[in-house]
Amino acid sequence: MRRLVSAWEGAGRNVDEMLKANEEIGKELNPYICGQKGKLSWRAAPFPKGTGLRVMLFPEAPLSAIAMTRDGLIKDETRLMFLHLLLNPLRDKLCIRPCARCDRYFIKKRSNQYIYCKRRCARSASAETATRKRLKKEHEKKLTRARGLADQWTRVRTHESWKTWIQKADPTITTKWLTRVVNSGQLDSPSEGNGPV
Repeated sequence: MRRLVSAWEGAGRNVDEMLKANEEIGKELNPYICGQKGKLSWRAAPFPKGTGLRVMLFPEAPLSAIAMTRDGLIKDETRLMFLHLLLNPLRDKLCIRPCARCDRYFIKKRSNQYIYCKRRCARSASAETATRKRLKKEHEKKLTRARGLADQWTRVRTHESWKTWIQKADPTITTKWLTRVVNSGQLDSPSEGNGPV
């Protein structure tokens, strides 16, 4: 389904252009758009909706020539769902790309709705970005404190290792955290020769 929708989007939501630009999709959808003898293979079925009727289109007969296997049935249903999308009057309100948060296509409720399907997705994405920035800032501050304390350790006379000494000086900095930042190259290990005496 996503492949067909992407091809439709790529053609500027123009079905003629999509079928001309992609021969494979044209061959795939041709039996659904026109019957074997060039007649439409759909029938209209009205059903009540609200204060009036809505017309749904259904294939004239099961496309048994196409859907011979289980995989064929799944592909058949997918293509029919795509054609129902093209027949749906709300198709122009379908978003251009999936939601940036949950990766689902959605019907736009507002004209300026482009990125997120719901306000909840927008809030979650904003919260995630803000949290990431806050944690990065906290990490940078902690790294600055650790560099300063590592510098102090080289001038202090002590028998403790630099990691233990820094942890005692600032309990928020653990030896495990120091090992992690040294291994990732964010902090240089102070020279052991300059350290404890």
